[in-house]
Amino acid sequence: GYVEDKEWPTVPSLEEMQEIVGGYIERVTAMSLTIEEEYEVIVNEEGLMLGLSFNEAAEGLTGYTFFGDVLIFSGTPIKDEGKAWLKENPRS
Repeated sequence: GYVEDKEWPTVPSLEEMQEIVGGYIERVTAMSLTIEEEYEVIVNEEGLMLGLSFNEAAEGLTGYTFFGDVLIFSGTPIKDEGKAWLKENPRS
């Protein structure tokens, strides 16, 4: 797997977020385990039920267990512009 650090000029659209996570989205607010920073995490709301792979990179950053690809916004809430990271699980 890999982590893609990407600057977004604006918050991605609903359709873009759904494409990234591969389905319906769910928004989770999480604190970083390593620095005092809040993240907005966009996940596939059915990731576990669909049998998506465990996302170790996202768990290492937030302490939460996620399945499948996630989109992580850093610094500002999702309603504002901010930086986003695409954290992908290893691909088989």
